[in-house]
Amino acid sequence: MPFMMNSTHKKLLLFLFALLLAIGIGVYAIKPMFEKPTEEVPNDIPPLTMFTGTTVCLPHRDTDGPQTMECAFGLHTDDGKYYALDLNLELSGNVETTKRVTVEGLFIPIEAISTDMWQKYDVEGIMQVVTLTELE
Repeated sequence: MPFMMNSTHKKLLLFLFALLLAIGIGVYAIKPMFEKPTEEVPNDIPPLTMFTGTTVCLPHRDTDGPQTMECAFGLHTDDGKYYALDLNLELSGNVETTKRVTVEGLFIPIEAISTDMWQKYDVEGIMQVVTLTELE
């Protein structure tokens, strides 16, 4: 005798199918809440640059007329170029002029700087210093 489904069996089968479907949709919907989000790393981060030279007060572009006594801190490299140094507060009190150092950080060319503040100095750009190492 073949198995015959009565209306109770059909209702139970339909209920189980609906329950499994609801569980599957629920798991699919809440799964992202429990996954660790992946951090997108921008691929346009510029590489760090390294320069070695002597710490100095930066020279002015215009040397005609009176000069102020301020000292904008910078680096004079062995190839004769000057770079403004953007030191974090932790380093700024510990560095003196005429020290031989290697700096590593993010270099911003003078052409990319929007402020006129640095235009009065004869610099290639600003180095946002990440590490500064004094040499012997």
